[in-house]
Amino acid sequence: MVPPHCIKEKKRMKSTLHCGAARVEITAKSEWYPLFSGFFNDDIKEDSYQVGSLDPQFARAIALQNDDTTILMVSLDHIAVPGGSEITEMISEATGVANENIFIFATHTHNVPSLGFHCRLEDDPNFRHFQENKPDVAARQLQYEQHVWAGIRQACLEAMTALRPAKIGIGYSESYVNVNRDQFYDGNGEFCMGFNGAGHSDKTLAVIRFADEQDQTIALFVNYAVHAIVLFLNRCIDGKPGSTADLPGAVCTAYERQHPGAVCMWSPAANGNQNPIYMTYYGYPDYATGKVYESVIPNGGYEYLNVLGGRHYADILRAEHAITDYADAIDMRICREAQQLPIDREVPSRFAESEEEKQGKRSLFLTGMMLGNIFLYGIGGELYSTLGAFIKERSPYRHTLICSQVYTTVGYLMDDENLLRPTLFARGSRWLPNTIAPALDNFMKRFTK
Repeated sequence: MVPPHCIKEKKRMKSTLHCGAARVEITAKSEWYPLFSGFFNDDIKEDSYQVGSLDPQFARAIALQNDDTTILMVSLDHIAVPGGSEITEMISEATGVANENIFIFATHTHNVPSLGFHCRLEDDPNFRHFQENKPDVAARQLQYEQHVWAGIRQACLEAMTALRPAKIGIGYSESYVNVNRDQFYDGNGEFCMGFNGAGHSDKTLAVIRFADEQDQTIALFVNYAVHAIVLFLNRCIDGKPGSTADLPGAVCTAYERQHPGAVCMWSPAANGNQNPIYMTYYGYPDYATGKVYESVIPNGGYEYLNVLGGRHYADILRAEHAITDYADAIDMRICREAQQLPIDREVPSRFAESEEEKQGKRSLFLTGMMLGNIFLYGIGGELYSTLGAFIKERSPYRHTLICSQVYTTVGYLMDDENLLRPTLFARGSRWLPNTIAPALDNFMKRFTK
């Protein structure tokens, strides 16, 4: 059944678009380090603590409004949205924007201090165990959490107060900074994380530009399929890890420096099996045995970010320059829905099972947002590129963008071919075949009907 707010309204006259945008820094304060980075139920190792920050991290917000609809697009330089339902309720109470009209996502950088994965830290049983063993670090982790949540709230409030008449346009280019990471190695006799140049990979880079009446950029929304892990497990601070907004942060802050007052927001597309072509973490087959050797570049690797960031940024500017048509009056609509799907309980869970999972089910949150002739499909997980292509082929919208890590995350979402392969991430998946693609397709059909 489609929730009431998802039902398409009768055709109405388009109304003038207004847009406002803001960013607020959420980087941890220097005195809070070292901070833990990882999952609290993993073995806590010395190299799981970040000792400082390599670059700033931000919460960003774009407010959109016409005569009868207000939408907030919110991005967070983090691995996932911490407690989607709680954080959208906080934003809604602060701004007055309806909870279901908040399109919030994470850039999916892995190199930031940990927050609660599906809830606040204090409600996470794994964090409470960590708190007992590392009370000093846990106290700083809680300060960091409060800092992040406050930054998100402030960015949304500032974006709402900055609303002004605007126009919207979309442009495309290609960016060759990603690669399919599931590679079969004969020496191991299995799939490992690698460089599968022949594997499916979407190079499409899309940008949505919001500009004011003087054609000054208010905000730029960038969409591309790659994991934000150029500096994954980096050792950039005297041989120890540093927090970073990674590739999304590098290109967004570069754009904002060159366009004072503008906000650049980067969204991961169908990036579940897409890695950067350069990373501080690497693997390659041994010359003699063919077995894969994996390690991390010691004492650095930050230049990789400059190289890929420069290339990716040039592609973003090409996409922006390709925009030729703008609209200043558009229809807008948004809908969020939970699809309850079956899981395989025989596969061990990495986390404590929820009550829902104990019943053999798990909720997949899907969000549809229509901005004129642009359809943004928000997925609460890490969608594989083949499923992203499937959605685009089935969509009735000419401009269809896939946005991963929206509202919350359920981990990797694979098509059946990848789910049945003996890859690292398929072996740990609890999803059943023939469930993900039909759920994605059915929601899109209802939204676009």
